[in-house]
Amino acid sequence: MELLRRYSNRDDLLKPLVSVLERISEEPPVTEEEARLVSADGPTSRAWHVSDRLTSADIKDLVTSYRAGNTIRVLAEQYGISTSSVKRLLREHGARRQRPRGAA
Repeated sequence: MELLRRYSNRDDLLKPLVSVLERISEEPPVTEEEARLVSADGPTSRAWHVSDRLTSADIKDLVTSYRAGNTIRVLAEQYGISTSSVKRLLREHGARRQRPRGAA
């Protein structure tokens, strides 16, 4: 109410403010489940994990493809994830490229 009192002398600002407050009071209350959903309004309680998009077989194939010579950028595009996610998966799975024979 303090907000309304401060704007009460400014009719051009008071009417839109009252309109917004009325719309807010008319909306149904948000359930706990709805509050946990992804929202453009702010942070969410659950991050979007790579494991939500890739199966363990996909990760195994990604590591195998990397060891066979595919670049991180190509793998990121192929699996629809960021290059940093590819690097993290490779690091977590101890993936190293096989050096060609005779290379120092």
